[in-house]
Amino acid sequence: MRQKVLNDSVRNKLLQMSAFGDPAEKYTSLEQVAEDVVSSYEADVAAGRNTLPTSLDIAVTVLRQDSSLLVLKLNGYAYMGGAHGSEKTLFLNWNTRAGKEVTLDDIFQNDYKPALNKIAERIFRRNEKLSDTASLEDHYSFDKGKFSLNDNFMITPVGLSFLYNEYEIKSYAEGQTTLFIPYAQIKSLIRPKTVVSQYLK
Repeated sequence: MRQKVLNDSVRNKLLQMSAFGDPAEKYTSLEQVAEDVVSSYEADVAAGRNTLPTSLDIAVTVLRQDSSLLVLKLNGYAYMGGAHGSEKTLFLNWNTRAGKEVTLDDIFQNDYKPALNKIAERIFRRNEKLSDTASLEDHYSFDKGKFSLNDNFMITPVGLSFLYNEYEIKSYAEGQTTLFIPYAQIKSLIRPKTVVSQYLK
């Protein structure tokens, strides 16, 4: 049963990744994704809109596996015509004992978001070489110019690594953005006895 739940979670992430052209696209099966890619390509060729090969490549990699945690990286690249292709990366952190996906709510204590965002913004500004008061409205796509973490993260032995995909907060040309938060900076926010407890010292 737990294996089926994990398989379904991976499949749902793959379906989520497959909506390269339209984030609102809702697929119900990987077969539907393949059929859509082929039919879209055939329609473009017939209409003379595209003569270059269409591609959709998705791979799942096991980044970490132990008695309590499985971390998967789902990476995809799609070219459906136009000026350039698109890359997307998603992570799945899986509690192997509980048989469920690990969310930020599972890791952190209640009402953690303001404190976590504050710590993350300080790291983000340092990485981007921004002052504490520099505006985030001109160059970044945060809602109302206010920094916020997403929920696309992977658990590592030394901290949490968040990833923003293309167009999420920056332009396509700037690619993906990674933001790493060491446990040492967020230890006070973490719940006791979670899957990351084994990494805390």
